[in-house]
Amino acid sequence: MPITEIYSDYFQKSKTFLLPTLGIGKSYQTTDLMTFISWPGRFAPDDYKLIVCKRGDLEDREYKKFEKIFLVSNVFFETMEKLDDNTIVYIFDLDKFHSDWNLFLKGKYSRLSPWLKERIKAYFGEKTAEWIYIKSFLYPERYFDQYADLLYSEKDRAAGLERLMEVGELCAKWDKKQETLNYLTSSIGEVSILS
Repeated sequence: MPITEIYSDYFQKSKTFLLPTLGIGKSYQTTDLMTFISWPGRFAPDDYKLIVCKRGDLEDREYKKFEKIFLVSNVFFETMEKLDDNTIVYIFDLDKFHSDWNLFLKGKYSRLSPWLKERIKAYFGEKTAEWIYIKSFLYPERYFDQYADLLYSEKDRAAGLERLMEVGELCAKWDKKQETLNYLTSSIGEVSILS
């Protein structure tokens, strides 16, 4: 399936490229999960900690089952912390994947390991609308021509194609603000998560 338009909205890069290391399929309750790679005062991006946050009904029976099977029993699970009645944070240690993590930090998604690329493919599924974009991010050399057609006029296409090939990536680097968990408690005890 060809790409007919450029995906320009920001999406959570840690959820797309790192959450699949946990072996959770997107068909499960992952749409309700937020992911981060930094938590000020706790974890920096180079600590190899994937921070997974869930907001909502934490006592929901289906969610408790999901939590038990996929989160707290996960081999990479380190700890969890309840922030308030509606928010819980799970910390996963991904030091084992430090090479992939470092490539992620550099925005070199196309250079992720074949193992992680397969995990990402399994997470999204080949028949989903997102997969065509994710596939282009993981294997950009197959899509440079399509992106050049979409991004540049006929006159600028050759130079644009050369630029794309020089950069080597078709996905923007992760955004520090979007990938940082900011947990604030006011003097009256209200809690908010800002990302």
